[in-house]
Amino acid sequence: MATTSRTASTWRNWAGNVTVRPVREVTPASAGELAEAVRRAAEDGLKVKPVGTGHSFTAAAATTVC
Repeated sequence: MATTSRTASTWRNWAGNVTVRPVREVTPASAGELAEAVRRAAEDGLKVKPVGTGHSFTAAAATTVC
C-alpha cells in the first residue's frame, strides 16, 4: 500500500480537547515510506509529529493548537 498524504485537514484527538491544522498529514504503509516522509519534511523545514490514533488528553501530538 502506498503512502497517503493530505493537507489542511483539521485534526482532533479522540477526546476533542486538542484541535490542530497540520501542514501535512501522511499515513505511511512501510518503514521505507516513513523514512521518505521524514526526509521530505526535513527538506521542507517541517517537524514530524507521530500521532497514532490520537488517544491522548494532552497536546503532545499537536503541532500548533488552533
